[in-house]
Amino acid sequence: MDIIARGRRKLFGERITLPLSEDMLGDIDASLDRGEARLSFVREAIRRELSRRSSVKEGYFVRATVSEAINGKVFFRTELRGRDVVIFESNDYRASGDEALAAILDRGAEFGVDAVVVIGTLPGAVNPRDAEEALPYDAGRTYARRGEVFEPFNEFPIHMESFSAVLEVIEQVARRRKVEPKTPNAETRAAIEEARAIRAAKEPV
Repeated sequence: MDIIARGRRKLFGERITLPLSEDMLGDIDASLDRGEARLSFVREAIRRELSRRSSVKEGYFVRATVSEAINGKVFFRTELRGRDVVIFESNDYRASGDEALAAILDRGAEFGVDAVVVIGTLPGAVNPRDAEEALPYDAGRTYARRGEVFEPFNEFPIHMESFSAVLEVIEQVARRRKVEPKTPNAETRAAIEEARAIRAAKEPV
């Protein structure tokens, strides 16, 4: 004998208690549309934050390390990567630090990423401990995409490199666009597929 279930279908699997201060509740109430419930507001805020974090975590960026000039050449290593994996890497050199930096940022534009991190001997970097110390000075710098070019976003001591700095850049660019973050372009997708094929070929059958 079949038993027919009655009543409303369960939409939410679990209830949570969310303590909020009076000030926060006041700010929420002031932001509600006519007829909108606090709970709907909170659910929508959580949904948007989950979507934002998901898109940011999948973001790719370019990371490069730059050397001092050696026999009139500045060597640099460039990586297209995610947080935990290198998708593509290359080594190159230019006649000066400025030319090397321009080539790195061009690579970021080719891959269609929103963030570029450059580590090493950077042109124009100033030692915060002694502004008069002779350049070059080793440092880290993030660059954020603005239109078709990249502009400096933040400079930091070389030992303080972190993925959170990359996330900050990606989030800033996304806010600036006021749309979803860019998807990888054709060259980035091709590099990703090639890296996946290489990893698959190395896996034991």
